[in-house]
Amino acid sequence: MPGSCAQAKSTWILEFDVLMVLAARTNAILSRDRIIQSVRGGDWSISDRSVDGIISRLRRKIFEGDEGNRRIKTVHGRGYMLLEGQMA
Repeated sequence: MPGSCAQAKSTWILEFDVLMVLAARTNAILSRDRIIQSVRGGDWSISDRSVDGIISRLRRKIFEGDEGNRRIKTVHGRGYMLLEGQMA
C-alpha cells in the first residue's frame, strides 16, 4: 500500500476509534486524556491537541453545516461530549 494511502487509512481508523469512544459515552464529558487512553492505551504517544484535530475532522465529515459543533460539543477546560441524537 503506498505511503499516502496507508496514512489516510490509519487516519480514518483513528477518527473512527475516537467516534466510537464518544458514542459509547453519549452525553458524558470526556477529557482529551481519557479519549487518548480509551483509543490506544498508555503506550500511545500523541499530543492532547491532536485530539482537537481529530474532533474537527469528525465534525466536518459526519455532520452538515454547523451541526457538528452542536453535536460534538467542546466543553472548555474539560473535553468533548457527543450529544445524543440521530446522525446526519
